[in-house]
Amino acid sequence: MNYLIKNEEKIEKIELLIGQTSITSKNMKKAIIDYYCSDSNRTKRATALLNDVEESNLSRDMKKVNLEAKKLERLKELDWPEYKAFLEYKKTMH
Repeated sequence: MNYLIKNEEKIEKIELLIGQTSITSKNMKKAIIDYYCSDSNRTKRATALLNDVEESNLSRDMKKVNLEAKKLERLKELDWPEYKAFLEYKKTMH
């Protein structure tokens, strides 16, 4: 399952997710950000070519970033009930 949406993500979010991986190539980071954050409708192949990376490597590293996004979503799911209860508690205090 993909947790990230092409052309819809915020740069800061993608940069943070990339930071949780072993990805170090500046071109690869730029390609991933380009794919998820730009308003262009480029294919993965075109994004790879434009950023001078191999399409297969881009796919591999996008999977790494998506795995980090999956972990983030799971953490949010775990915290949501407590956060929701906290918000309800705050409402009763006013």
